[in-house]
Amino acid sequence: MAPGLLTCASTAMVYVMHVTASQMVAASTTLKDRDAVLRDMASGKHLTTLAFSEKQVATTDGLWYSVRIMPYRTLANVIQGVVITFVDITATKELEARLRAGG
Repeated sequence: MAPGLLTCASTAMVYVMHVTASQMVAASTTLKDRDAVLRDMASGKHLTTLAFSEKQVATTDGLWYSVRIMPYRTLANVIQGVVITFVDITATKELEARLRAGG
């Protein structure tokens, strides 16, 4: 996938446009805690430490996503930004809630 493109699942969360990753998250229509994701991206830690971070975030329509931010490394072994993945974990969160409720 070319940098700046979104998968089909992520288009439900953001307006698709050719912008930076920060601008895509900022334009999110449903992420409840997008400010935390933006702060994590803006910290620059992914580019300096080459570490990844992962957060579980809810949406306003009741879905849950695992958001992972990782350094983007080119084939020439150069870091040129970050890759952000959104994995739907709604079923897992619903199961956790049912188990906590005793049922």
